[in-house]
Amino acid sequence: MIENGFGHFMKGSPSPNSPEILVPGLSDEEKFTVVDAGDGNIALHNAGYNRYIRMKNGEDMDASDVKDIDKLPADWSWERFQVLDLGMPAAGWGEKLGMARPPATSCRGLDCRLENQFCPSNAAGSMPEGRCCKAGKWKDGPCGEAEALMRFGMYGVDSSPGVGWMLVQSAADFNKLKEKFLKYYNAHGLPLIGTFTSTNCCFTYGNHQRLTYNGNFQTVNDPSSGLPTCDTVGGYVLPAYAMNDKLWTGTAILGEATGCEDGNNPAIWYKKGADCTVADGSGRSDSYPCTCGTGTCSTNQWCFAKSSECLTIPLSVLPISAPCLVMVGHWSIRLRNSI
Repeated sequence: MIENGFGHFMKGSPSPNSPEILVPGLSDEEKFTVVDAGDGNIALHNAGYNRYIRMKNGEDMDASDVKDIDKLPADWSWERFQVLDLGMPAAGWGEKLGMARPPATSCRGLDCRLENQFCPSNAAGSMPEGRCCKAGKWKDGPCGEAEALMRFGMYGVDSSPGVGWMLVQSAADFNKLKEKFLKYYNAHGLPLIGTFTSTNCCFTYGNHQRLTYNGNFQTVNDPSSGLPTCDTVGGYVLPAYAMNDKLWTGTAILGEATGCEDGNNPAIWYKKGADCTVADGSGRSDSYPCTCGTGTCSTNQWCFAKSSECLTIPLSVLPISAPCLVMVGHWSIRLRNSI
């Protein structure tokens, strides 16, 4: 696909300057075949209209006359381009093009290569708060704003509340989230993610140890009365619940212990950022970072929630009369016409 600086994708039709904004999940009009044009050049052919892209007089982009893919005339220079590999820009350069580094899929070990690359919490070797590449080393925590937002909620330990929610697995995990949880809980209580039933009110980690606060088991409490509540028939239905202590302090000792009974016990789940406002890959979201399926999109990335993928799309790269920028996955190439 080829995008100009106004968020429009070029079509292979005779009138490519369509005002329609097109997005991934492209129609045949936006798909081109790379043709070897000789001498290190390429040409881009659209099968639907049987035409090539061309740059007239080194300025305006449009479509050639009808021509089969294997019949590129030797004297057609407007249709020939050189490919310049832009790769992943050096630190600071990509931001000028409105691009962000793609998130890492693994951050095992200490060494990393791409400065300020974020490794989300669901990647191999990451941490609950993610990791960031700084000076060639993975550091625990977010890169700037990436995954800086976090929300918490209550749901049963033995079932999933939905895509994007992650279960606090142990006291060790909870202590890593402690600062963010205290701030969120003291401001919002523990919102109910969805109705569920349980036969025991003790908060439980994913390892089925019980959550303790300063050595005490924590149970589900009605925030109005402060009394324990264990809804076994109708399920939990209030917008938010509390624990034994309505306010937690930074000196709290978060631990785990055995005791209580199992029965889809209430558990603490967390999610990075608000959901992306546009989750079908049709455009940019209203705010960032945002949750995209099980992933997290950084500034200006497009969310494809079904595959939990965040794609980096240029905000403003080049005017239409300049060489085109082609996105290939998370990498970029520039096309230059020598005429």
